[in-house]
Amino acid sequence: MSAVLLTACTGGKVATTVEAPAEELGFEFEKTVNEEGETSVKVKRGENVFGRLRLAEGDWTVGIYDKGPRYTFFGATPNGLGGAIAFDGPMVIARYDSVTEDFGVKDFSRSEYPGTVRGVSQDGEMLAYTIVTESGVKMVVAKDLFDANADAPIYEVPAEFSQAGAVSFSKDNKKMAYVTYNMEPDDSEKTALFVVDLESGEQREVARRTVTVTQGVYTIKGWEAGNPLFE
Repeated sequence: MSAVLLTACTGGKVATTVEAPAEELGFEFEKTVNEEGETSVKVKRGENVFGRLRLAEGDWTVGIYDKGPRYTFFGATPNGLGGAIAFDGPMVIARYDSVTEDFGVKDFSRSEYPGTVRGVSQDGEMLAYTIVTESGVKMVVAKDLFDANADAPIYEVPAEFSQAGAVSFSKDNKKMAYVTYNMEPDDSEKTALFVVDLESGEQREVARRTVTVTQGVYTIKGWEAGNPLFE
């Protein structure tokens, strides 16, 4: 899927609009900035407005995060935060349901523990995101992100790792794999791959290695027989 990006520059700068080609995605983005520097991005198809992303002051990149047969996810990612590129992700997420035409928005950037979206399940019903608390990094799997009463189990990322991301769900949505990362004192990078059984809650480490910056972290390529394919 080709992503369409809109860079939302606030702080008194002139607002501009970047539209996704309707023949490719069927959606358009229209951005405005208020006097306080907050950004509002309308998601449109023609004159029909499906929903709106309201973003805090700052520099944001907005675009299509994931697109499936039923759901289209839109994400807003703050620019300039640093960290491992493999673990970049939106802090504001919206999901458009083409069947019900519902448009739900979740803003992790204003939470007590700001979250970053890491991946969407194959059926678009589950979403994984990370939060950083006083006790470390945690991976949260929301069974229904836009239902406050829905189940959202939390998995502890081992304390030896400072970041986690690059999430991939199995084809049957019963398992989830994610990659961890940490910069070591000798400037090498430690990375590991974990698999979570979403039915039993069991989490296990399946691989780890220490690499140089040029080698990078593990990359999940897909799934086969219930196991992640990675390199």
